[in-house]
This record gives sequence, structure tokens and C-alpha cells, in this order.
Amino acid sequence: MLGPLYHLLAEEEKRRAVAESARVLRPGGLVFAAFVTTFGVLRYAAVQNPEWIVRYAEELFATGVPSDSFDEGSFPGYFVHPQQVAPLMESGGFLSLDLIASDGVVSRLEAKVSQTQGEVWQAWVELGYRLRREPALFGASDHLLYVGRKPV
Repeated sequence: MLGPLYHLLAEEEKRRAVAESARVLRPGGLVFAAFVTTFGVLRYAAVQNPEWIVRYAEELFATGVPSDSFDEGSFPGYFVHPQQVAPLMESGGFLSLDLIASDGVVSRLEAKVSQTQGEVWQAWVELGYRLRREPALFGASDHLLYVGRKPV
């Protein structure tokens, strides 16, 4: 489910998609679901359209669905608080196995890190892997990857 859960805006639509995934997945099968975080949206707005926050930030926090996008390239979407992910997926019967911050700790700040090589590059890569499961940083990631299993 690498897309539908941030393109479906209504809670019932998301729950139906999760239930359908559980229905078609074989017992013991794995589900991978991608989410875009509310905090990632704020970082995008800061770069693309800082004025957006005045009219739409509170709506984003209250509903997860701002009524206006930042620019012509943006899509209408549902943006999740990291604590909402497991309950949504578990409502469809999945057993939660993992939640991963898909963007590294230096996401959107990586210009100098990207120019490094060798030991320094490797140290940043290893730090990124180590921190991807750090719950305190889930909100610092634009995207989250949920991993769950359908019970046998």
C-alpha cells in the first residue's frame, strides 16, 4: 500500500482500503503501507509556500486534510500523525511489526553530507539506518513505512 493511504481523504475510505488489503493478503503475509506525516507537510510548506501556514496549519492538525495545497505540483492528501499509523492498520486486523522513518535524520538538510565520501559518508549512512526506528524521530520524517502481518 505504497500510496493509497495518503491519497484517500476520508477515514472510511482508508479503513476500507486497509480491510481490502487484509482480505486479499494470504494468512501470514506481510503488508507494507506508506504514509506522509503532518510534520513533513509543514517542512514542505516552509520551503515552497511559507504563507500557507497562516490559513491551513490548524486545519492540517485538526483533520489531516488541508483544504488547499501549497502549489500546482502538490496533491490533495491525508497527512498522518505518526501515532495514528498502527491503530489504523490494526483496525484492519494486521499485527504491527515495524514502523520506519523513511527519510533520514538529515532529510532536506543533506547538501553537505551528500558531498562526503568514505568513512564520513559511511558514518552518516549507518546513523540513518540506526535512527530509522527511533519513535522520537518519526515526526521528523516526511514519510513513514508501516510493516505488518496478517494473522495465520
